[in-house]
Amino acid sequence: MRNLLLYFTLLLFIGCATTNYDFYQDLPKKGETFSKLYEEIPHKILIMPPINRSTNVEAKDYFYSTLNTPLSNSGYYVFPPFLTYYILQSEGAYDAENFINSDLSKFKELIDADAVLFTQIDSWNKYNISAVEVEIEYFLKSTKTNRILFHKKADITVNTQVETNFGDYSNSFGIDPTIGLLIELIADLALSATNTALTENVYIARSCNNYALETIPFGKYHINYGLDKESYSGQEIIKYYFK
Repeated sequence: MRNLLLYFTLLLFIGCATTNYDFYQDLPKKGETFSKLYEEIPHKILIMPPINRSTNVEAKDYFYSTLNTPLSNSGYYVFPPFLTYYILQSEGAYDAENFINSDLSKFKELIDADAVLFTQIDSWNKYNISAVEVEIEYFLKSTKTNRILFHKKADITVNTQVETNFGDYSNSFGIDPTIGLLIELIADLALSATNTALTENVYIARSCNNYALETIPFGKYHINYGLDKESYSGQEIIKYYFK
């Protein structure tokens, strides 16, 4: 009986291991999902100012200022956003809306960019004063072929609510618990409003860009360049909620 039990346990373990192995084998790989990027091997990326379709006027600047870091960390040379801003303006090429579906060879001729990153902010919504939801789409397009080399869409919600827990300590100060809870509620609302305003400025933009671009294949200047084709490419649409 003991040997029989051991046999069935071993079969169950092997079955689970095989199932897990098959699961990981079936996940989309970077080499397949981003095959066009591996074919063209872009090294130098120009970041266009975001296309802002949200009601948040300032969102465009926040996203633009935080896009270069995740790409640089992944091994690409990124033209400094604020330097290229003036070059694009002088060439009448600042409005990304006019180029996202056009011939991009101009940027190859102008500054020798291999690819152009377009971003489109579809929405930036506040829910009361406790959360902010952002939807943004990313397109990395070739200046040689105009093909989309990398595409992601991020739907990220950040909980910005702050809890002071003042009511838990009100008795220590000789304050009536009911009044303590009222003070806590007012304080939480005030701090949550402030936290929401501060958070959306840079934190959400940086977080959204990091999550969306974390699976881009490594560029020429990364130590693992060319070695990540079998790595998981991630979902094309990313949904994430965090505090």
